[in-house]
Amino acid sequence: MNNSGTRRSQKSAVRTNTGLSTASNDTASSDSFLRPTQPTRSSSRNSAVSDNSQLIALSPLTATQDSGFLVAHAPPRQGSTHSGVSTLGNSSFNSQARLLDPNASAESTKINLGSKDSSAVFGVTPDQIHDMIDPKSPEKLSAFGGIQGIISRLRSNETMGLSDKEHLHAGGWESQVASSTATEFKHSEPVTFKVTDDVGVVVEHLVISTETTVKVPTPSIHSTKGETESFAERIRFFGDNSLPEPASRSLWDFAKEALKDRTLIILLIAAFAEIAIGIYKTVFAEEKDPYGFIDGLAIVIAVVVIVLISSVNDYRKQAQFHKLSSFSTSLSRVQVTRSGETIQIKTAELLVGDILHIQAGDVLPADGLVVQAFNISTDESAMTGEAVTLTKDTEMDPFLFSGTKVVNGVGKMVVIATGRNSMNGRLMAALDAEEPEPTPLQGKLGKLADLIAKFGTVIAVGMLVALGILYAIFHRNDGKGAVKIANDIINLFIIAITLVVVAVPEGLPLAVTISLAHATLKMLKDNNLVRHLKACETMGNATTICSDKTGTLTQNKMTVVVGVVACRPFGAENLSNNSNEEVVLMDLLTKRSSDKAIKNTAVSSSLSDAFSNLPTAVLNHIARSINVNSTAEEVATDAAEKAAAVAAQTESIGKKSNKEQDGKRATEFIGSKTEVALLEFTNKLGRSYQQDRQNSQVLEVIPFSSDRKRMSTIIKIPENQLDAALERHLSLTHADSPASETKWLFCKGAAELVVKLCDRYVDEEGKVMPLSDAVRAEFEATIETMASCALRTICVAFKSIETCVPNGAEADADAASDDANLILACVVGIKDPIRPEVPAAVADCMRAGVVVRMVTGDNMTTARSIAKNAGILTSGDAIGEYTVMDGPTFRKLSPEMMDTVLPQLRVLARSSPLDKQILVNNLKRLGETVAVTGDGTNDAPALKSADVGFSMGIAGTEMAKEASDIILLDDNFASLTKAIIWGRSVYDSVRKFLQFQLTVNIVAVVMTVVSSFLTAIFSEDKIPLSVLNAVQLLWVNLIMDTFAALALATDPPTPELLNRPPARKSDPLINYDMWKMVLGQAAFQIVVCLGLYCGKVSWVDGGMDVLLGNTYTDSYLKMGTLVFNTFVFCQLFNEVNCRVIGKDLNIFNNISKNPLFAIIVSGSVVVQVVIVQFGGIVFHTVSLDAMDWLLCIGVSFLTIPLGAVIRLLPDFFRRD
Repeated sequence: MNNSGTRRSQKSAVRTNTGLSTASNDTASSDSFLRPTQPTRSSSRNSAVSDNSQLIALSPLTATQDSGFLVAHAPPRQGSTHSGVSTLGNSSFNSQARLLDPNASAESTKINLGSKDSSAVFGVTPDQIHDMIDPKSPEKLSAFGGIQGIISRLRSNETMGLSDKEHLHAGGWESQVASSTATEFKHSEPVTFKVTDDVGVVVEHLVISTETTVKVPTPSIHSTKGETESFAERIRFFGDNSLPEPASRSLWDFAKEALKDRTLIILLIAAFAEIAIGIYKTVFAEEKDPYGFIDGLAIVIAVVVIVLISSVNDYRKQAQFHKLSSFSTSLSRVQVTRSGETIQIKTAELLVGDILHIQAGDVLPADGLVVQAFNISTDESAMTGEAVTLTKDTEMDPFLFSGTKVVNGVGKMVVIATGRNSMNGRLMAALDAEEPEPTPLQGKLGKLADLIAKFGTVIAVGMLVALGILYAIFHRNDGKGAVKIANDIINLFIIAITLVVVAVPEGLPLAVTISLAHATLKMLKDNNLVRHLKACETMGNATTICSDKTGTLTQNKMTVVVGVVACRPFGAENLSNNSNEEVVLMDLLTKRSSDKAIKNTAVSSSLSDAFSNLPTAVLNHIARSINVNSTAEEVATDAAEKAAAVAAQTESIGKKSNKEQDGKRATEFIGSKTEVALLEFTNKLGRSYQQDRQNSQVLEVIPFSSDRKRMSTIIKIPENQLDAALERHLSLTHADSPASETKWLFCKGAAELVVKLCDRYVDEEGKVMPLSDAVRAEFEATIETMASCALRTICVAFKSIETCVPNGAEADADAASDDANLILACVVGIKDPIRPEVPAAVADCMRAGVVVRMVTGDNMTTARSIAKNAGILTSGDAIGEYTVMDGPTFRKLSPEMMDTVLPQLRVLARSSPLDKQILVNNLKRLGETVAVTGDGTNDAPALKSADVGFSMGIAGTEMAKEASDIILLDDNFASLTKAIIWGRSVYDSVRKFLQFQLTVNIVAVVMTVVSSFLTAIFSEDKIPLSVLNAVQLLWVNLIMDTFAALALATDPPTPELLNRPPARKSDPLINYDMWKMVLGQAAFQIVVCLGLYCGKVSWVDGGMDVLLGNTYTDSYLKMGTLVFNTFVFCQLFNEVNCRVIGKDLNIFNNISKNPLFAIIVSGSVVVQVVIVQFGGIVFHTVSLDAMDWLLCIGVSFLTIPLGAVIRLLPDFFRRD
């Protein structure tokens, strides 16, 4: 049978329990099967459909042998394009059914209806989709029936999207859109129907005769485990939208990494050699030493403990950063259409088959095909490496890839691959885990550590050679056995290697890592989500901040408070007498002479009073021009859930929570806050934006751009929606004969710019009048006065295209352009209050030596007023010639002039993203450390160029977030100030630790070298021995490397950090005050330890009494214990002393706010007591009595007052 012929001849009348709908040839010509849709308004295309009817259509179904579906076939519909517009069908705000053609598929793959495989449900596999898009293959797309065929196979709909009640299994599909399980069809004439599967394979014929009633059952879907969860089968087959995560390293991996340290390896080799010798002496030697292996074993245990602690710390750090990354990902949201409703969902919840809304600034979260495009172009350099912008449409290039960026336009796409199956996911899965790049501070400290290590190695090697020579000289004829000589030489090696271990400050990079990990998590509590670690430390030394205005300095809660609509002012009641500027504006609106075009208004006049005499048709048309020319809309979101997640992380949530809201979606406006304010204004006028959009068909959208400062939309109004009264009131007539449809161009944008594009205006009676110079001056004066009140001014204009022109005028050949011949409809002032905390935060920045500059798109008058309110321009400051400048003037400055302007510049108005980038680059050229905030797609270059880029977590686009280093979760300037404090805290924490460790290193190295030479020369046995043995030094190394890093790097920041200017890039890491403290403390500790060493050691006729056979003498052990204990307590007291850098004497400031510091110091004290009192065999110590403890602690405590004395000393030889 000729299927196509049958399809072309089919006509059917379909009756349901909701009404009657006729599917004529016109309506079926673009539809391949029927599905339930919302009621549609009657139009010229389907005039036979009554307003109260409902067109019933079933999404593509996989039929079973005993159940069928009513399918009406028709030729496939061709896509349409219109000047940058590309859709699968006629673009409209109407929720009309898009009926697809599964028979358009060129490869009608037969499906085994009894199969349990999900491909029997979808008819396409992830691998087939991947083959189609990699490389792009229009031929394979056509083979699947084009975009329509793909949507059909994915069980979706370009208008309705996925059904949130769908249930899928290998036997079929169900979308729960009706309560009944069968649909009753009545036909008044014989019609032949076919039951087909989703790719057109005939299963069964049904012949329905005249007046026959047939019940077509909804497919019964049941799995072996009962009814499946919505989308469960879809997720099982196509996967979710989670991207492959870099492989996490295990604790054992970190341990192996730590064990690769060459000094530790050499130390372990020497330790095992000593263990072997110790076992020999214990078992086989004539003079058995039962504890001969203890020293070697203790070294091994000490190394294991160091490696274990280091590994655990690295493992925890990895877990913290993963947690931070997961939280960042969880905040991402996308807009999709499901069950005909636009909703906002988590990016991770995006599914194959979803209809995803996309716009400029988005980073695509999945692969897809364009189903609607208004001037969409993308940057695919992330995939191809070629920085070329590609235009996307439904015909030439519909392929969209995850990870690429939408740089222009708005539209929709059907998702065809998510997560691991997407292009981005497959690339990420092929990549190895990326090692994080070292931060600048880590790089500096790494170089310093290498330099110190080289000096330590030179000293250790020199000491080993010298002691070896001395040993050979003194023991060449003493008749020692080979085992004894080998044991002595190994001890020499152990001393030298341990000296290297102690001298190498491997804790320096560790301190940075710990400090950064701690700071990034704490910064999250202050609404700073750190994406790049380097930004955390760099922000502390920022010298200037270039801040956006909207949402950062202001609350981003915009409201239309005053304006002029059709020459009728309103909103005077919203003005205050406390502001001189607002008083002037109030007088301008309420005290006008009668000969002015803009009429007078009463102070207490309400909106209804202001427009009571304005023709309703005109007011509605002005409202329509606002409602349709907007991308903002109300959608169902999980905003409450997202806010709770942010609040839980930032600790800003209160103890009370509204549990009733948990898991429930709320409706809120999504989009530009300016557009939201305008939609709320039209709602007050009694005009719903939904109604206007449903009754308008969008032909073209020219999105807002920072260059044009305006947005325009061209629409078509069907004949049945035409309002003759509107044309009559506006004094517009059709150019020739009355048209069946009317096209309008609606424009809105920066008031002072759009007014210049108008040559007509709507007067107080609703008539269109020529815009004379005098009337133009009235509007410009009103705009300027509004701007002086810190109001954002927006002008709304429109014009008829082609069919409507002014009486007696000729049609404009360039009528579709928004560059001229507009009709000025209204000017409104939008208020966005300054955040209450911003003036104080700006003052804090100024106190910290950080210059705050405001970069905004507002005009100079508005920008100057807002800068004064924010404290950027203070009333006491003289405003210089270059303090406030506009973008067009700024970008034309020569380099020489730029150097003159920048030190004075505080406000850059009417700026473009290019101006912001020019500002950033020139400030960096002058040696400034620049922080920049940005929220738009075009801000990405400036965010990338800055030393630290801040994007907005609420208003920011995905592209801006990707280009930034830190995301401000609350879009608040005060949070940015907290980032400065944390950055300075990180910088200071590392310097505190550096000051501490250098002191330990110097004292340990000097004591080891001096005591080794003293025993080698003056001891009775001429055996070189360090007063601090290997196990003791390893314990000290553990204290100063890991524990001290944890204690000092986690000190909380204080507001006092803002009382000093930022550090310059050229400033040394170790300043004069630090060197003074290091050298002073080191000299004191060396004197104390050498005094105890020389004062407590016993002397005999042969020299110092050190060894008695194979063991230490009691006097030497007592002396060694006193020196070791005093040395350790000196470090613990100095750790407290190092909490402050500089001349501040209060070293205990905020110590109670860092419990970890107290725990570490207290724990170290307890372990030291245990080591001294009970660790004699391992650490070679003896128990000390009360007087000895008093001596050690008393002498060590002098470190605290000594620190105060050093801080008070004059700065001799200081050079700034």
